Amino acid sequence: MLVTVQLAALQGRWALVASPCSAGTLSVIYSLRGCPHLAVREIRVDGLGQHGVDAIRLELAALMSTSHPDVLKYHQVLTDDGLIYVVTDRHDKTLEHLLTEHKRRKVPMSAGVILSVMKQLAAALAYLHSVNGANTRGLVHRDLRPANVFISADGERFIIAGLGLCKDALWSGSTLMGVAYVAPEALLRNEASPASDVWSLGVILYELTTLRRLDFLEDREPEDVFVDRWRPDLSGVTDGFIQTVLERIFVLEPERRPTARELHETLATFDIPVGELGGQCVMLRYKYGSLEAVLNGANARIALLEEDVKIKSTRIDALEDQSKEHLAMIKALESRLAQFGDRMNTADPQSSLLLLPRLMRAAHTNSTETVQMLLEERLGVGQRDEQGRISPVELFVGEENGLRDRNDWTT
Repeated sequence: MLVTVQLAALQGRWALVASPCSAGTLSVIYSLRGCPHLAVREIRVDGLGQHGVDAIRLELAALMSTSHPDVLKYHQVLTDDGLIYVVTDRHDKTLEHLLTEHKRRKVPMSAGVILSVMKQLAAALAYLHSVNGANTRGLVHRDLRPANVFISADGERFIIAGLGLCKDALWSGSTLMGVAYVAPEALLRNEASPASDVWSLGVILYELTTLRRLDFLEDREPEDVFVDRWRPDLSGVTDGFIQTVLERIFVLEPERRPTARELHETLATFDIPVGELGGQCVMLRYKYGSLEAVLNGANARIALLEEDVKIKSTRIDALEDQSKEHLAMIKALESRLAQFGDRMNTADPQSSLLLLPRLMRAAHTNSTETVQMLLEERLGVGQRDEQGRISPVELFVGEENGLRDRNDWTT
C-alpha cells in the first residue's frame, strides 16, 4: 500500500510518495520511492506542549551530528502540522527478525555471531553516551531492544536505531518498549541513564544466548520483585563467560554496572578467531608446563632451605643450653673460690705459708734451684712480700749465710 506524504518540505529532495515499512505506537516508518536506501520516520507530536516538542527537536539535532558505523545515520529533520519527519538510512532487517528465525528453527546462535552483535552494540552505546561531552550524560536510548537494532544487507553490521523518541515528553516504560528490556530504576522511578541502556543490552545478550526472553517480573509489580538482595536467575545460561558478564550487568544499583565502554573492552578481549584458538591453547599448555617446572624447582629449594633452618635452629638451641650449663658452672666455681678464700683468711699460721713470696716459699721447700733462679732474675731479697713485710726475709738470709746444700751451693 502506498501513502502520499503531504509535506512541502520534502519537495525538491525526496519523493512525495512513500510506502509504510513498519508502524509503532508513536511513529510510522516509510520507504521513499526512488530512494531505496532511505527511509522516513513520521513522529506524531500533536498533543504535546511546546516544551516537549522542543526537547525532541533538540535530541534529533544532536543525532544529526552523529557518525558511527553502528548508529543509524540521520540525514534531515522536518516538521509539519503536529508531525516530525526524520530522514534516515534504510535497513529492512532487524535483530528481532534474526531471533525469530532461530527460535522458529530451534537453532542456537553461534558464539561468533553473539560476540559480534554485543561488541558492535556496546561500541555504539559507548559512542552515544559520550556524544554531548564528558561533562554530560550523553544521549540515552531508553528503548533498546531487538526491534530497534537493524542489520545491514550483508549481515555484518548491527545498527542501533529508534533514537529521537526517548525524551521524557514521550517516554513510557509500558508504551514505548517491552517491559522485559526496561531497567528497574526506570520501572520504579522513571529514571533513565546510560546504565539503563546497559541493562537493556544485558537482556538482549540473554535472549541471544538462550533464545528466550527474560521475564523478571512474571506478572508481578516491579516493587515486589526488585527488592534488596535481589539476584537474577541465570541458570539458563551455560556459558561461564556470558554468565559472568550478565551477573555484572543485572544489579539493582546503576552505578555498579559496567559502562558500555567497559563492556566493549571486556568483550574485545575474547574476540579471538576460532582458527587461532588451537595454536594459542598449545602455547598456553607449553607455558604452563614451563612455569610448573620452575615452580617445582623453587619449591624444592624452599624445602631444602627450610630443612637447613630447622637443623641450624636445633644447633642454636643446643648451644644455648650449653651456654646456660657453662654459666652455671662458672657461678659454682666462683662460689667455691669465695668460700676457699674465706677459709684461707681464717686458717692457722702454717697454712699462711701459701701466701709467702716466691723466694721464701722456695726456701721453705728447700728448693735451692728455684732460689738460685730467682736470684739470677735479680729478684731482690729485700722485696716486700704480698703483705709488704721484709724483716722475716732479712733474718732468713742472715741466718742462712754461708750454708751449703748437698751440691755445695750457698744461699
